[in-house]
Amino acid sequence: MLTPDPSRSATLAPAPRPSVRAPLLLGAGVLTLSFAVLALLVAAAGGPTGVDRPVLTWTVAHRSGGWNAVEALATALGSGPFVVVITCAVAATLWWLRDRAGALAMVTLLAGAAVLTVAGKHLLARTRPPAATQVLPLETGFSFPSGHTLFAVSVWCGAAVLLSWHLRRRGSRVLLVTAGTLVAVGVGASRLYLGYHWLTDVLGALVLGTAWVLVCVALASALRPAPRAAAPAHAVAPPLALRG
Repeated sequence: MLTPDPSRSATLAPAPRPSVRAPLLLGAGVLTLSFAVLALLVAAAGGPTGVDRPVLTWTVAHRSGGWNAVEALATALGSGPFVVVITCAVAATLWWLRDRAGALAMVTLLAGAAVLTVAGKHLLARTRPPAATQVLPLETGFSFPSGHTLFAVSVWCGAAVLLSWHLRRRGSRVLLVTAGTLVAVGVGASRLYLGYHWLTDVLGALVLGTAWVLVCVALASALRPAPRAAAPAHAVAPPLALRG
């Protein structure tokens, strides 16, 4: 629920302090390096790696009609149209909350995920799992990294973090970020379950997507107005905050 918060100064909700931005960027760097190593291993394998085929075989053997429907719904949460709608809705909400940096970061998350997905797929040109292992409808095109998973991490996790800055209670912020993370992981698991990707496709997308979220969160934090001293209540309009 949106309510004026007269007890706050005319600043936005707390964001990561400047001292936290360096660890965010360091973490992004470590994750990016990890993705590069994984990409090299995938390229060197020239096909499925040692863990890819056994995992796919296991998931195919444990499918059921009911779970197929559930996983199909889960994978839709990382589809292009869905993440575009989520991005627009969250960016509009952040803009309304006067968080211009957060709104910009939200759009950047989506655009960057698209670029990273296309670049990664064409760079490695990895073949998807065989059609016989996929749940209909079949998917074609390159496999590494998983685009649905990368979009889900970037948009759902990014949105959760940026919106959490506007929640007062720590527990609510943790719950929101946890929910976003579970959605992203669920999308990745669905891509593996449905046979559209190898395990390393999903792992690569999770790692690269997390790195991109950390970069955009650090950027949004840096672009936010610096904290100001509280002004008299009659001098400024109270900012908007979310109860939670």
